[in-house]
Amino acid sequence: MKMIEDPEGLESQPVIYRKVLLRIVFWALGLAACFGAAGVIFAGDERVWRIVGTCVATAAGAFLLLPASRELDRETTWLPGVMSIALVVTEYLATLGMIWKFFGNAQEPAAFTMLFLVATTVPAIVLARIMKRPDGALSARVGIFASVVVFALLMVGTWGGWFQVVRAEHWHFVGLWLGIFAGLAVVCLVGSGTDRRHWRWLGVAAAGAAFVMSAYATIRDIQETTALFVCIVSVAAVVAHANAMAWCPLKPAQRWLLWGTIGAGIATGGFVDWARITTPWQEELLGRLAGAAAIIAGCGTLALLILAKINQRIVPVAATLADLREITLTCPRCQAKQTITLGSGECEACGLVIQVRVQEPELEEQKM
Repeated sequence: MKMIEDPEGLESQPVIYRKVLLRIVFWALGLAACFGAAGVIFAGDERVWRIVGTCVATAAGAFLLLPASRELDRETTWLPGVMSIALVVTEYLATLGMIWKFFGNAQEPAAFTMLFLVATTVPAIVLARIMKRPDGALSARVGIFASVVVFALLMVGTWGGWFQVVRAEHWHFVGLWLGIFAGLAVVCLVGSGTDRRHWRWLGVAAAGAAFVMSAYATIRDIQETTALFVCIVSVAAVVAHANAMAWCPLKPAQRWLLWGTIGAGIATGGFVDWARITTPWQEELLGRLAGAAAIIAGCGTLALLILAKINQRIVPVAATLADLREITLTCPRCQAKQTITLGSGECEACGLVIQVRVQEPELEEQKM
């Protein structure tokens, strides 16, 4: 966002908006305190407590809008920023409706609607952040589409069950199964099109098959879990875990931990499948082996995540000046951290013009 210098010292629009939001937070908290004290003095009048709830909800909504508004300052995070603001505003209005009982007898389904909206929108916001990356474009789109479908299924179950038109538990469970197996498929799809891990499609197919089987069992009221279903789910989980771990940035000397962790994950799935197929024979022994392998896989996963975080801070040095294209810095005026192209540029948040250039250090001979 571009900023025009004002000789009178006027601030940029984003800064003004955030200051207004902060004022709303403090004023709402102050009003909540005043009306809360009045409610106690006047023996807890219901209307006074509703006003207190309104003030608290206003303060919480304005506070949540502060980080969401920062996302609008950058083009790469504009979409998740808009989604975050829409979610906060929708939840705020619904909360006011719950406080003042605008929904009448539909208070319960309205509350479930608010809960399901958060549960499906937050993952979609996270996926929207990686949608422009080549290694996350397909997985993000699949995940966002699945979030929309899951929310639709949950809404059919919530409001259709309230109107006694459908069996709410069927639609809720189908939506839950879709969310679980779509999540596994999304993890399997991370990196598709940028690498040669074609075995990921085995996990995607397994996740799809597991959802179809679980949805059919839910609709037909089948309670028994078959060994085939357990095996298919384990394949989807093992592939998703392996694909996620393979994307951890590691040094060559650290690769053994990756293969050990993936191997422990495969062993866990194998022991679980073996125990389910041969039940009740050797079920206790295989269960212990599966638990031991799961502990090893869990510890290895944590170790890989820690190493990945450490390795991300190690920035490789470019061989020549021609390889340098951009620099990461913090704006001296608004303190926004960003990446600016060498040569010239401006702050994405406040519009301050920043000129950056680099040069090779002088050799000792040249100094002499």
